[in-house]
Amino acid sequence: MPGEGLRVGDADKAELSSASSGRWCDPSSGRRIETSAGKGVLCRITLHARVEMAPIDVFRLMTAPDNSPAFRDIYSVPRHKVLTDDGHGKRVVEMEQCTGFKFLSFPISFATRLVMETDEGNLTIKFRLAKKGPMKVFQGVWRVCEAEGGRGRASIVELEQDVLPAFIPPFCGGFLRGVSVRAIRRVAEDLDAVALRLGGGETLEGVLGGAAKSESVSESGKRIESFPLAVDCDLSDEEGEIAATR
Repeated sequence: MPGEGLRVGDADKAELSSASSGRWCDPSSGRRIETSAGKGVLCRITLHARVEMAPIDVFRLMTAPDNSPAFRDIYSVPRHKVLTDDGHGKRVVEMEQCTGFKFLSFPISFATRLVMETDEGNLTIKFRLAKKGPMKVFQGVWRVCEAEGGRGRASIVELEQDVLPAFIPPFCGGFLRGVSVRAIRRVAEDLDAVALRLGGGETLEGVLGGAAKSESVSESGKRIESFPLAVDCDLSDEEGEIAATR
């Protein structure tokens, strides 16, 4: 649904410890991330954030065929397949994302295949796993709306997301919750960075690297232009999710 993976080392211990307690907030901006217990999942994560970007730009950034140039923790989007398109802003898309994080000096990278239901009319993005792999449950919804007093140039971005890795090492539940919270925080920070670039006169296509194109495939087999891939990641139907390297 961001370059370089999430590094978790000594400098991050205090932050992850706080995040694993289930809450992170920034009083100056009102931005907050919370986790709560969910039935059959490691946690439910919620985000509420104001972003100084027009709602439609937030939506189009998050639904771009390849938004890896904008988000540090998405290494590439090697596949983007349009399953249905009603011609009025509602689409169902299957996509593969290569992502990961670093624990101490060890990179942990993986790929996830998702189904996204996007609705440009009400600016919502629903997502779920297309097939299980490193994640057993990964589903949720992004909602974007105009911020009060934003004059069309500021948005409220909200997320509800359920997470359950396929394997949780003993005594690591709190650590993994902390990693999840920090990953969502980095998404919000990346949205801020894009907002600054747009405010400085760049176009959204420019932010996403629109000068160079890769290919995406529709259900009919027709090729669709998208944006450049950051790394190679092979996710064949026969092999399922394969860990990516960076």
